Amino acid sequence: MAGAESNPYRGDVAWLDDGIAAGRIGERIPGNSAYDRQTPGSGTAWYHVATGGDGGEGTPGLGTDGTERPVAR
Repeated sequence: MAGAESNPYRGDVAWLDDGIAAGRIGERIPGNSAYDRQTPGSGTAWYHVATGGDGGEGTPGLGTDGTERPVAR
Protein backbone atom coordinates (compact mmCIF):
# COMPACT_ATOMS: atom_id res chain seq x y z
CA MET A 1 0.00 0.00 0.00
CA ALA A 2 2.67 2.44 -0.91
CA GLY A 3 1.45 6.00 -0.68
CA ALA A 4 -1.54 5.07 1.48
CA GLU A 5 -2.70 7.64 3.98
CA SER A 6 -4.00 5.11 6.48
CA ASN A 7 -3.05 1.79 8.06
CA PRO A 8 -6.00 -0.62 8.33
CA TYR A 9 -6.10 -3.16 11.15
CA ARG A 10 -8.54 -5.97 11.85
CA GLY A 11 -9.21 -7.91 15.01
CA ASP A 12 -11.72 -10.36 16.42
CA VAL A 13 -14.34 -8.58 18.52
CA ALA A 14 -13.64 -11.01 21.38
CA TRP A 15 -10.07 -9.65 21.50
CA LEU A 16 -11.30 -6.23 22.66
CA ASP A 17 -11.73 -7.64 26.18
CA ASP A 18 -8.62 -9.87 26.04
CA GLY A 19 -6.03 -7.22 25.11
CA ILE A 20 -4.90 -9.04 21.96
CA ALA A 21 -3.53 -6.68 19.35
CA ALA A 22 -5.32 -6.15 16.04
CA GLY A 23 -3.38 -7.41 13.03
CA ARG A 24 -2.40 -5.09 10.19
CA ILE A 25 -4.21 -6.09 7.02
CA GLY A 26 -3.06 -3.26 4.75
CA GLU A 27 -0.70 -5.47 2.77
CA ARG A 28 -3.62 -7.71 1.71
CA ILE A 29 -6.04 -4.94 0.66
CA PRO A 30 -5.71 -4.00 -3.02
CA GLY A 31 -5.21 -0.24 -3.38
CA ASN A 32 -6.54 2.42 -1.03
CA SER A 33 -9.73 0.61 -0.17
CA ALA A 34 -11.53 -0.38 2.99
CA TYR A 35 -12.79 -3.57 1.33
CA ASP A 36 -11.63 -6.72 3.13
CA ARG A 37 -11.91 -9.81 0.93
CA GLN A 38 -11.98 -12.19 3.89
CA THR A 39 -14.99 -12.81 6.13
CA PRO A 40 -15.15 -13.71 9.82
CA GLY A 41 -15.80 -17.30 10.77
CA SER A 42 -19.09 -18.68 12.02
CA GLY A 43 -20.12 -17.18 15.37
CA THR A 44 -17.46 -14.47 15.29
CA ALA A 45 -17.26 -10.81 14.32
CA TRP A 46 -14.41 -8.46 13.44
CA TYR A 47 -13.68 -4.86 14.22
CA HIS A 48 -11.74 -2.64 11.84
CA VAL A 49 -9.54 0.28 12.83
CA ALA A 50 -7.74 2.68 10.50
CA THR A 51 -4.86 4.79 11.77
CA GLY A 52 -3.06 7.67 10.10
CA GLY A 53 -0.24 6.53 7.85
CA ASP A 54 1.55 9.82 7.31
CA GLY A 55 3.34 11.35 10.28
CA GLY A 56 2.92 8.39 12.61
CA GLU A 57 0.03 6.82 14.48
CA GLY A 58 -1.75 8.03 17.56
CA THR A 59 -2.71 5.92 20.53
CA PRO A 60 -5.08 2.97 19.99
CA GLY A 61 -7.46 4.14 22.73
CA LEU A 62 -8.42 2.58 26.03
CA GLY A 63 -9.99 -0.77 26.75
CA THR A 64 -12.90 -1.32 29.11
CA ASP A 65 -10.45 -1.73 31.99
CA GLY A 66 -8.92 1.70 31.30
CA THR A 67 -5.58 0.45 29.98
CA GLU A 68 -4.26 1.35 26.52
CA ARG A 69 -5.09 -1.15 23.78
CA PRO A 70 -2.10 -2.73 21.99
CA VAL A 71 -1.61 -2.40 18.23
CA ALA A 72 0.31 -4.99 16.25
CA ARG A 73 2.92 -3.62 13.85
